Amino acid sequence: MYKAPYYTEVIRNLNTVIVYGLDENNEYTKIVKVMPCSVGRSGQETPTGTFTTSDKYRWGGLYGGVWGQYSTRIVSDILFHSVPYYSQNPGDLEWEEYNKLGSPASLGCIRMTVRD
Repeated sequence: MYKAPYYTEVIRNLNTVIVYGLDENNEYTKIVKVMPCSVGRSGQETPTGTFTTSDKYRWGGLYGGVWGQYSTRIVSDILFHSVPYYSQNPGDLEWEEYNKLGSPASLGCIRMTVRD
C-alpha cells in the first residue's frame, strides 16, 4: 500500500505544525520540520480531523480582500497559507498579522511563514 512521504500534524493549542517522514518501518515517526503557525481564533477554530490536501495556489484570495501565498486547501474554505498580504506582491505583507504567528489569529485557516 502506498503511503505519502510526509504526514503533517497541526497542534492547535500550541500553534505549531509538525511534518513527519516515514521511518524504516514505513511509519510516520521521523520529525522533518517543526514550524510556528496561527490557527483559528476563538469562535472560528481550525477544524480537527484527518484531511488530504487538494487544490494548491501560488496566490489564494482570502476573506477581507487579502491574499495568501502558497495556499493549499485542507477542507472546504480552510487552507494552509502564508500570513496575509494586502496584494499579490511579495513586498506587501500584513506585518501586524505576521507578528501574531504562534497565537490564534485566523478565521480557521493555518497561517505560516512563506518559507515554511
